[in-house]
Amino acid sequence: MALYASFPLDTFADVPSLQANGTQTTGNGSPSGVSGRLEIVDDPLGQRGRVMRATLYETDAITAGSHRSEIAFSPDTIGEWWHSWWFMLDETWTDLDAPFIVQQIHDTPDGGDGGKAPNFLTTVLSGHLRVIVPEQALPTEGQNLRRGGCIGAQARRWYHCCLHVVWATTGVGLRELFVDGVPIHRENSLATHYVDVVGPYLKLGVYDGLSATAGWTMRRAYFSGLRMWSGPATYQDGLAREPALPRRVTLL
Repeated sequence: MALYASFPLDTFADVPSLQANGTQTTGNGSPSGVSGRLEIVDDPLGQRGRVMRATLYETDAITAGSHRSEIAFSPDTIGEWWHSWWFMLDETWTDLDAPFIVQQIHDTPDGGDGGKAPNFLTTVLSGHLRVIVPEQALPTEGQNLRRGGCIGAQARRWYHCCLHVVWATTGVGLRELFVDGVPIHRENSLATHYVDVVGPYLKLGVYDGLSATAGWTMRRAYFSGLRMWSGPATYQDGLAREPALPRRVTLL
């Protein structure tokens, strides 16, 4: 298993893309981030040192077609990948029912493509951390989504997430999300990738991509310790920990 990239997120150096409040730049081009939207701050719980804080306001300028405060990384290649990161909802995130995206894997369009649902989403929705995936069987293109596994969401709590995927345009793919070592969503023997020349890419931050009802004002979350691997691995290696016992999850 080859470590592809590691971003402690205590700096924006080498982060390929920053997108917030009408600004699109790179970490090297804007090492201090995007003012008031993408910032490096002390962990408010004092557990993880310096971390990235993503803040989204309802009045923000549109960025890349929507309201977002996100960072994006280089595309994956076709094959097996592991993406591991930490994140926490801010104490001001008291309404856990309204829908917001806090992680996405997005396709890389070839140009002239129609609208396509992201390959994989982790969301805050109806009081839960919920996985959302395309409704249509890939590689068929479409914009509809369906809900996957979920667990109850809490603010002021660090979660460790690990997304394990096999990107494939035929029925040999796999996608599963572990939260604190526990699998909350698992699907295998299916296509997971659109027919694009360049592979999908990871985004972290806060994104109003599910059209929350007006009046939400502000959302804020923290991110830390991103690592990406490519190639086959044991679950112990991929999760950087022993897998935890499965728990009952909800599919709604």
